[in-house]
Amino acid sequence: MLPNVGYPRNLLISLERLLKAKGILAENTISRGWRELTNGNLVNEAVNSGFTCLVTRDLDFAKSAERALKDNDRFAAVVLTLPQARRKDWLEHFEKCWLEYPIVPIPGKLIFWPKSNK
Repeated sequence: MLPNVGYPRNLLISLERLLKAKGILAENTISRGWRELTNGNLVNEAVNSGFTCLVTRDLDFAKSAERALKDNDRFAAVVLTLPQARRKDWLEHFEKCWLEYPIVPIPGKLIFWPKSNK
């Protein structure tokens, strides 16, 4: 399970509803007022707010957030690697992958999903 998942603005807002339906507390960065925060600052703010994981599709985030993750070894980040598609198709693909191999965040680490969980 992914308790307290935060995710940035480039991720489909519909994912928030999907995760909540799975019993996972999820919020988007826009509703938190974190729209302008970037990578390391976003990780630090999420940690300070009690989040344990951040889910994103932003590969640039992956490159620059690794240092922040080392400083916050109880926090995990997950980069979704599902290809872009129409919202409905993307969510169906996410759900199918989740059923086969749910996201398992690793504290202090950045993982790529679904690739990392296969």
